Amino acid sequence: MKIAQTINFDAAHRLLGYNGNCSSLHGHTWSVDIEIDSDRKMDEVGMLLDCRTIKQYFKDYYDHKTILNMDDPLVDILKANNACVTIMKGNPTAENLAIKIMADFILLTNASEFDYINIRVHESADNFAEVNNFDGARL
Repeated sequence: MKIAQTINFDAAHRLLGYNGNCSSLHGHTWSVDIEIDSDRKMDEVGMLLDCRTIKQYFKDYYDHKTILNMDDPLVDILKANNACVTIMKGNPTAENLAIKIMADFILLTNASEFDYINIRVHESADNFAEVNNFDGARL
């Protein structure tokens, strides 16, 4: 059984130590494609995974949030002003977000039971970063 879901969310970020436009706080409409393939038994309702679980995760952690490196001095400033901030180890690049989402997804859904999981993070319409559970050494 294979299922897929695309989630779109709006969030700001910036990259510490980057020499370019992305060093300034700015926003994107991000898009994340999640694909799951598994021979795991479906639940009593007939679902491999309730897609609401995925939607809620993105609503809670990414939608209309500012995603920052945990070392970014803006973290404390924004939190002091009651802004919604998601912090992560390393810069919030599409690559690092794909890895973080994969790691979170595995914990959230007991996804270790799935045969194949693929996460593709689009920062814009013309670029993406992708990771799957066969890339375990990088997670």
